[in-house]
Amino acid sequence: IRAKGTLNLIHGRNPRSCWVLSRSETTVQDDSPFYLHHFDNPGVCLVSQPLTSDNYETWRRAMTMALLANNKMGFVDGSIPKPTSLASLVTSWERCNNMVISWLLNAIHKSLISTIVYAKEAAF
Repeated sequence: IRAKGTLNLIHGRNPRSCWVLSRSETTVQDDSPFYLHHFDNPGVCLVSQPLTSDNYETWRRAMTMALLANNKMGFVDGSIPKPTSLASLVTSWERCNNMVISWLLNAIHKSLISTIVYAKEAAF
């Protein structure tokens, strides 16, 4: 995150992960896990085959590659926890978390959606 003004360092669970946030103005860099490209939207389908009861291993590999390519795996594996302070970082985290949940819902067969539709976090 590229910031102007007073800087704060925010650390995730991984000691190597650190995000810089300004109290005044923040521009999210494209290598940040909080970055969403203008093509990213809740209707995006990241994998070609939805998860069914028969294809978990193949689906998992495809979804992992897609989430890593979008720099969002940390929202699923829990390495990017919800921040407890700095409202602008909390808002960015919630936006990305909800986007990832939407992507997961789009990648799951309709018969299985009820198992995660009410999830509040992508990491569960």
